[in-house]
Amino acid sequence: MTIRNKITILVAGLLSALAALTATAGTANAASPAAAPGLAATLAAQAAASTGPLCSPTRPATPAPGVGTAQFTFNREFLLALARAGVIAYSTAPGQTSVCLNPLSERLTFPLEPPQYGAGTITAQIDGQLVFRKVVTGATVSLSLRTFSHTAIGNWIFINADVPLAEQILFSVGLPDATGAYPLGFSRPEVVSVPLGVTFTFHGQAGTVATAYPTP
Repeated sequence: MTIRNKITILVAGLLSALAALTATAGTANAASPAAAPGLAATLAAQAAASTGPLCSPTRPATPAPGVGTAQFTFNREFLLALARAGVIAYSTAPGQTSVCLNPLSERLTFPLEPPQYGAGTITAQIDGQLVFRKVVTGATVSLSLRTFSHTAIGNWIFINADVPLAEQILFSVGLPDATGAYPLGFSRPEVVSVPLGVTFTFHGQAGTVATAYPTP
């Protein structure tokens, strides 16, 4: 058995134990008694979807010329809300997914293409896809993303889709904190819940994003 396999098994076991504790505490908050096994299995599947090492609190490196990074870190509340709906989130190549256990969080790192500048706007394509998968059926929603910044209306993460502008918004992006990370608001849970046929709602901060744009 390789070291990576041992780490994956350890992560899955620890996440299952965490899920059981979370579900037990959640029954006091009117959580469904039948949700615990599914939550544990879903969190174990989330750990198994990891393609990178257990994450550490490092910022994206200063990019080489022509290469940038967009690093998403999803927090405990967001991942647990997804897991209770039987859904996990991960990135496709060339992105990297990693899971933190303390606290429960997930980090996804994507290459970032050189930005395009317009009248008061900056947009940049994020290479790779953000994937939401329903564990029970294997159904997936794969989203290609881009950053969008406008001097008048703020910062957003958009879906690359031929739909009305309001339906392209996935994450709202707030002002950076002291570390330079930008808070993420998950604006439209229906992007996940409708195509996957799950009940998923979320309120609050989903996580953060830190970007390092490539030099021109």
